Amino acid sequence: INQDTEISRQVSLWDQGGSKVIRGDLLVIPIEQSLLYVQPLYLDTASDSLPRLFKVVVSLGDGNVYSAGTFDGALDLALQAAGQGGGGSTPDAAPNATADERLDRAQSELDAYQAAIGRGDYVEAGRRLEALKRVLGARAAPTTP
Repeated sequence: INQDTEISRQVSLWDQGGSKVIRGDLLVIPIEQSLLYVQPLYLDTASDSLPRLFKVVVSLGDGNVYSAGTFDGALDLALQAAGQGGGGSTPDAAPNATADERLDRAQSELDAYQAAIGRGDYVEAGRRLEALKRVLGARAAPTTP
């Protein structure tokens, strides 16, 4: 994770001007015959009383690193790149999700979108906006009487 040039560049940019990047514990999670590496990144600013999560970085151990504003988003990117789909278990892809589940997911995506815009991470904001559109476009499957 530390050797990824894009992540290093972004951390360097965020780690200036009164802000400090705090790297969370690196989690190594065994999954079948491979390892999943997960590291949260927090941003500590003078205006916030507590550091806040702003990126989650994941790697499937193949040398490729993926990051997003949430664990779900980063894992989804890694799984898509590995050809394992991803996103299949999220509520935005579940046509039978209840209205409350879709509303919760939509609120989560909207919050992530606003956080990304606030950080100036427009790529992540675009991803979150697309996810929000998918959530809002999902319709409950018709029920039979």
